[in-house]
Amino acid sequence: MDDMFSMGNLCEIEDFKDYLENRKYKNTKGYKNFRSFFPDQVELCRDCNKNLLCFSCVNEVRRFVESGRNQKLCKENQCYFDLYWKEYEGV
Repeated sequence: MDDMFSMGNLCEIEDFKDYLENRKYKNTKGYKNFRSFFPDQVELCRDCNKNLLCFSCVNEVRRFVESGRNQKLCKENQCYFDLYWKEYEGV
């Protein structure tokens, strides 16, 4: 929960159904900030075939990117995935 990801105030949205159905939230600065931290948008993660498994929340991606420890954490995650998932690749 961070103001930078705010997609509007429910009290200020006249037609919430329309807002959701027509995806008007995508025009907000908060959504654009939110989307910029999706793994497919992060340079280090973009081409990784495991990027969706590394994070459970966009704010985790944000902390990952802002930490400056990106490559170290990425290598650690790769090792864990190799240990845990390698036997399931053929399933």
